[in-house]
Amino acid sequence: MGVVAVLRVLMPPRQVMDQKLSGQRAALEQGQNPLPLYLSLNVKESNLQTLDFKEWVEFSPYEVGFLKYGAFVPSELFGSEFFMGRLMRRIPESRICFLEGIWSNIFSLNLLDAWYDFTSTGDSWKQHIKDKIRNLEEPPASSDTSSRSEALWLQPGTALAQMFKGILTGRPLCQHSSNFLQGLQLHQDYCAQKDFSTWADCQLDSSPGQLTPQEPQLCLVDAGYFINTSCPAMFRPGRRLDLILSFDYSLSSPFAVLQETELDCRARGLPFPRVEPSPEDLHQPQECHVFSDPACPDAPVLLHFPLVNASFKDHSAPGVQRSPAELPAGQVDLAGVTSPYSMFNMTYKEEDFDRLLQLSDYNVCNSQNTILQALRTALKHRAPGTRPPGAQT
Repeated sequence: MGVVAVLRVLMPPRQVMDQKLSGQRAALEQGQNPLPLYLSLNVKESNLQTLDFKEWVEFSPYEVGFLKYGAFVPSELFGSEFFMGRLMRRIPESRICFLEGIWSNIFSLNLLDAWYDFTSTGDSWKQHIKDKIRNLEEPPASSDTSSRSEALWLQPGTALAQMFKGILTGRPLCQHSSNFLQGLQLHQDYCAQKDFSTWADCQLDSSPGQLTPQEPQLCLVDAGYFINTSCPAMFRPGRRLDLILSFDYSLSSPFAVLQETELDCRARGLPFPRVEPSPEDLHQPQECHVFSDPACPDAPVLLHFPLVNASFKDHSAPGVQRSPAELPAGQVDLAGVTSPYSMFNMTYKEEDFDRLLQLSDYNVCNSQNTILQALRTALKHRAPGTRPPGAQT
């Protein structure tokens, strides 16, 4: 959401942003910049909560595809029409500003997702709601018992029951894109094939008739509706992850996303450092926090940068104390609903944007020694002979 705001501030009026994702290759070919990766979730447009069905879709300047199926197309062909793996109709590549609406779309949340996020206290609540939805989908054992247990209007198949179900699971605005998997046929026992799951986070389909290759279009939503981070893509086979720099700009619970990521990775057998902030850090986060797991040699080192105003308010640069006249420039409002950076604020004033940029720049510069030390540790970790036999690469 912040990306859209940045573009609106930086671009001169009436200037057309014509950049495309594939156009970023020129800035990568000589290794002069890191490879940018963007994630989205393919979900069901209705009938299911995001947590019940999700498929990671990865975007890079070179390819776009499903981590689950191991199926990718060149990034310039995303949105074009395919059938059985063949290009049927080429559509001009979308500008990157439209793709940002896929990667960060707060309007694709369904009511069931929101209800769970705001009120859930555990898996028991989720299972309860899932059972309620399932009751709307399954026919009753007998009309007599059903009439005694539920109101007639809520019985499966009735218009009001379908309307209630649609209110819970429908998505106001989701991004529809042509499905480049359309027409591909999967063997009926594909789940049992040991080489099928190309990635650890493969949520296998319980209903073969509803497989993604059967859908004419994809329904893509913000990855934040599952875990608000792009870390999962880093664990794709063949990628050797030594160091993570995590920038969390949430105004509350700055360690929550990392803790969710740790639980998810450990549930899938992926190496991830222990995220255990001290009580002092929970109360007052600092500019940079280091997490690691010495007991797991394959776990990357994690540097976490919460959005805080710890020493920036008193320093114009690392080690440079602000003069009394400069103190107002260090006052950045990060206090929840009163902040100009709240989640539902789609645009920033120019001065608010500049101040946020200065704060972020300061926090990174203030952590320079920590970053350099982590890079040295990662390089040492990569040195030949430093990994135990059988370690993943």
